[in-house]
Amino acid sequence: MIAAYTHHGFGRDAINLFKEMLQLGFKPNDVTYVGLLAACSHSGLVEEGLKYFDELCRDDSIKLREDH
Repeated sequence: MIAAYTHHGFGRDAINLFKEMLQLGFKPNDVTYVGLLAACSHSGLVEEGLKYFDELCRDDSIKLREDH
């Protein structure tokens, strides 16, 4: 769903969905972060994207991929 929002130009909605997902107790995976980082990139939210990338790098349960 995050990737779909991003693909259709709704980057802020994708980010809000990610935040809601976390509040509901869902754990993001590598695909979630690819969509989230793309949303930040396409929406010009560089600082927010860097914050999420930093979180991703500190999460030992997710293996970084070239897509990230």
